[in-house]
Amino acid sequence: MPGSSKRLLALLLGLAALALGVRFIAYPDISVQQPQAKVDVVRLKLALAQAAVHPAIFLGGGSNALTGLRAKTFSERLNRPAYNLSLPNEGGDFRIALALLERSTLPGDTVIYSSRGFLIEAPIVNDGVPVILKYLRGKFELTDRSLLRILIPDEGPNTTNPWEQAGNFTQLGDLNLCVPSRFPLSPQLFEDKIPGRKQFLSDLAAFSSRMTGRGVKVLFAAPDMFVRPEDLPRWTSRYQNTQTELEQAGAQWLAMDASTVLVTDASLFCNTAFHPSERRAIIKSQMMAQKVALEN
Repeated sequence: MPGSSKRLLALLLGLAALALGVRFIAYPDISVQQPQAKVDVVRLKLALAQAAVHPAIFLGGGSNALTGLRAKTFSERLNRPAYNLSLPNEGGDFRIALALLERSTLPGDTVIYSSRGFLIEAPIVNDGVPVILKYLRGKFELTDRSLLRILIPDEGPNTTNPWEQAGNFTQLGDLNLCVPSRFPLSPQLFEDKIPGRKQFLSDLAAFSSRMTGRGVKVLFAAPDMFVRPEDLPRWTSRYQNTQTELEQAGAQWLAMDASTVLVTDASLFCNTAFHPSERRAIIKSQMMAQKVALEN
């Protein structure tokens, strides 16, 4: 089906659902089309969530949670079903990752959301309305959040890394294996300004409030990150400030000591400063599961 036909079909379905009072489950602001492999991952995670046993633990976020957390470990340590619904690059916009969790959870579930946005810039698309709506006259916005946009791929080349494709995930949604880099890893350098940070934290607080109102517990957590020893004081300050800002907004932070997040040992990472090794992922998941158990 040509790309324009897909957009027209999606638009017609969306308008029909609005007319019938059907609520969308997605954010209205994804103005880029997605490569097919990224669409496949979203579909895989939707199918995984549909088959989930509740109440459950749901891991959410980006590739840092795909490589750095293990649903299997959480399940074993907490004696509860656990699923990793994280998306590569948080779906290209963190609001897609949040929409997936909002669609998938039921009262009694717990969400643990890990994002690079707690420490550096979060993935976000800033302008406008979905591609399927942008040619309409005037301004039109979906009344609620929706995953419709992400499920309409483009016809262009596939730009997704092979290790992010749908075939590389376990039955619980964890990434099977992060391929180690052939080159020395570079630490994440500290930058003073983070574009979009205010919107990111505001959207997370609103997400937490909605989920809490539905009986779903939300815990935010910063991912492991490889840094230079000399940058530790500034990263530690940002980490602590993030916790303070979210808690002041009414959200709940999974409090871990900064030393368990800010890591100076490159051997604990796989192929980037935000992608821990399998060994590190299991250890970190054990630590976090113990923390969750103490807070429940």
